[in-house]
Amino acid sequence: MLMINAEQMEVFEYQSMDLFIKKSIPFLKENAPEFTNEKSDDELEKFIIKTIQFAESHNIKRKVNVQRVMLLKIEHDFSYNLYCELKYALSGTSFGEGYRIDKFKILLASKNQRAVITLDAEI
Repeated sequence: MLMINAEQMEVFEYQSMDLFIKKSIPFLKENAPEFTNEKSDDELEKFIIKTIQFAESHNIKRKVNVQRVMLLKIEHDFSYNLYCELKYALSGTSFGEGYRIDKFKILLASKNQRAVITLDAEI
């Protein structure tokens, strides 16, 4: 049986992360050109790493879903410190990643469509 020690696993995870970052830079350039045009590859790498950390903190691990989170961050510019409703939608452990991201996306879109109503508005 093949045994992998912790040090070997760390190297493997680092290489895998590095490869994911390298693949995500062209992905972002293709899918979000207005966002990436004014950024260097180093800035994009920092953005990707921060998004990976955010996704992992919400139990999002599949690479395709991390890339979906990247695009949602670009499109909706949400805070990495989520308020209750968004945090619950993204972090619920009873549902799969894809479903949680879909719910998160719906909440982000609805947040942007809400109208502000004040009591001093004229009718």
